Amino acid sequence: MIKSIENLVESITKLPGIGQKSALRYALWLINNPQDAKEISKSIETALHLKKCKICANLCESDICDICLDENRDKSTICVVETIETLLNLEPQHIYNGVYFVLWGLISPIEGIYANDLGLEKLKENAALANEIILMLDDSIEGNLTAQYIIEMLPKDIKITKPASGIPVGYNIDSLDKLTLQKAFQNRVPY
Repeated sequence: MIKSIENLVESITKLPGIGQKSALRYALWLINNPQDAKEISKSIETALHLKKCKICANLCESDICDICLDENRDKSTICVVETIETLLNLEPQHIYNGVYFVLWGLISPIEGIYANDLGLEKLKENAALANEIILMLDDSIEGNLTAQYIIEMLPKDIKITKPASGIPVGYNIDSLDKLTLQKAFQNRVPY
């Protein structure tokens, strides 16, 4: 194989869920569609300049994200999510008008991820102004460990809730359909 194609295929296989065959197919498509390839390259380059919001760790183009800057958002409610994907799945449904906190992972000693890797001190600082913390975390060992850690570190007078019915045990938040996510979010229960 030509070295430049081989390098491109190898780079594409670094994407989650992309194997050799798919990577080769994408590489050949990019080569045969140079205008689209340049557009994709430019979009990637632009996205690489995104920052994490200094308040909630959401992705943004400046220091503070649009959600945190929005005066119409209820800043007394913080929805804690593991990934940006959960936030992006929840936002378009317009069922939540509070702010977020993105952990960018869950506590997992096996993977070398500990509480201090998740920016929980900033969450604790944000929670000082909140009435409710919604823990939208996967129902997994890591999700439950992270939730328990958060519950123990927060002041006892803050209401802590989680998604309600409709979400099966062992679920992955990012794979839920919109209706299930909406119902679970609206009917959240105390943790």
